[in-house]
Amino acid sequence: MSTVWLFLELLNLVVFTLFIVPRRQPENAKELIPASATTMLRIMWLLPILAFGFSLFIAHPVMPLDWVCLALAVTGTILVIKGKRDLGSYHTWAGYYLPGAPALKRGIFRWIAHPMYTGIILVIISCSLVYLTRLPGYLSAIALACCFYIVSFLLIVAGRESKHLARQT
Repeated sequence: MSTVWLFLELLNLVVFTLFIVPRRQPENAKELIPASATTMLRIMWLLPILAFGFSLFIAHPVMPLDWVCLALAVTGTILVIKGKRDLGSYHTWAGYYLPGAPALKRGIFRWIAHPMYTGIILVIISCSLVYLTRLPGYLSAIALACCFYIVSFLLIVAGRESKHLARQT
């Protein structure tokens, strides 16, 4: 059973990473937050992913909490994928927006205002629980500090996006 869990965790990790990799922004994308904060996010986002990948190969019995973490991570990945697809050409990387982009009320956006940020936060919660149970203290602390920054960044940006979209309507 642990082999199935490990395979599913690795598969989800790869899919999640492929969908959140920073890509080139549309030319007319504007900043929602100072560029230095976004630069810091671009530096930090990979560290928690690497720490999580490393944690999967530390000998540890698979517990019920590990399955819960996997379910959270898969749910988060699905939200990221669905949100990105529903945004289509309006998608920008975190910390940016497209002037004139409408506030979407279709697809996943009908139920969740910020599905991609919600999905990333679910994955971070899942990873954080794994860090606490599997990683040595110093690695866990570093990964959790990065996660705290990422979640804080996403919450601030989500609020700014919501205000910006409300002004457009």
